[in-house]
Parts: sequence; structure tokens; C-alpha cells
Amino acid sequence: MQDSKRLNEMHVLEQIMNSVVRIEAHLADGSKATGSGFAYNFAIQNDRTSAPTIITNKHVIEGASHISLPISTMTTDGYITGNFAVITYELNEKLVIDHPDPKVDLCAIGAAPIYEHFKTKSLSPALTTLDKSVS
Repeated sequence: MQDSKRLNEMHVLEQIMNSVVRIEAHLADGSKATGSGFAYNFAIQNDRTSAPTIITNKHVIEGASHISLPISTMTTDGYITGNFAVITYELNEKLVIDHPDPKVDLCAIGAAPIYEHFKTKSLSPALTTLDKSVS
């Protein structure tokens, strides 16, 4: 893996680029809508428990029954593979949290299914997750 880079050794701008994901929303009428979002970890407790999410615009997933996300992959020791896995999962009221102000076109989509997908694989998601420490 000589040409491959480790995610944590990349320049900060490359790491931030790896926080952006393409979202393909599958609508009830069979059509698709596309957009993007970014990975963000909301801290839940002082014990560093967190909730991984994808932040996007509400209109990107409006009317969608499920979404597909092509996620870049890396080896378990952190080397980017240059490949990706498409993770598809259903949306429901437990996974999508709209911004409390209905005039704000933002929502958070639970990203746990992404990490669940990789639990049994020899790969990991090459996804830089931003959090409140990024300024």
C-alpha cells in the first residue's frame, strides 16, 4: 500500500473533504433526488459517548423512503483504499431530526447504519467526522 495514504496523516483540508458525503434519496414515486451532507458527531455525555450523524438540507431527503450513500473505504489500519461501499438504509422518524426552526432547511440523519455495515467487514468507512472541536 505504498501509494495509499492514511486518513489521519492527510492534510486537514483532505480530511475535511472526507467528511462530505453524496446522498441519493429514493422517493416514493420511484424517482431519486441527490444532494450532499457532512459527517458530524454530537456529544451526548461527558464519557465521550456520541451520536454520529449526516447533516444535510431537509429538502434533499424530503419525501424519501430510504437513502443511499457511497462511502469511501479504508483498511482497518487507516489506509484509504480508493474504493467505496454504497450503504442504503430506510429513513424513519427515529433516524431523522429536523432543525427545531421550521424555516431552517437543515436536518440530521442518524449515521449508525453506516458503521453497522462495516462491523463485519475487513474495511472501515474513510469518513472524517466533524464535532464541536472544529472551529
